[in-house]
Amino acid sequence: MEANAEREIIEELHEQLAVLRDQLASARAREEFLQMLLTTERNLDRESRLLALLEADRRELQALRSPPRPHPVAEASGPAIAASCQPSALHGRIVEALAAAPGGLTAKQLEAQIGSPSPLRNVLRHLARRGRLIRLGQGRFGVAEARVGAAASRNGTGP
Repeated sequence: MEANAEREIIEELHEQLAVLRDQLASARAREEFLQMLLTTERNLDRESRLLALLEADRRELQALRSPPRPHPVAEASGPAIAASCQPSALHGRIVEALAAAPGGLTAKQLEAQIGSPSPLRNVLRHLARRGRLIRLGQGRFGVAEARVGAAASRNGTGP
């Protein structure tokens, strides 16, 4: 009977050993699965960071390729733009000085007459483009209204 008892114990130990081997295989499979999940999660995090960097680079490249957009105009800048179309005090002094000189004046003569500390060439060109002044010759400017009156009197139709 002892031989039977020993045999039963050995069989029971073999069964327990088989169960333990199955549990060990199952635990190893779970561990591999968890490792795969962790690796996948790390890869997804890395890919999302790379995708964010790529998107930022794409936006920057697109901004460099597209022409610059004008800054949005604020409501307060509307009147400022309209006011810039109005003659300034400097423009008024220039027109007054030119009205007093029927033969017109050069930029240097105007600078001396109105006491301007800065050159007036660009201002005079701007006023001429807007029709406030006319060019009477090389570097000479006159008031546009005076020129129209002078032209009318020369051909006998004006005062």
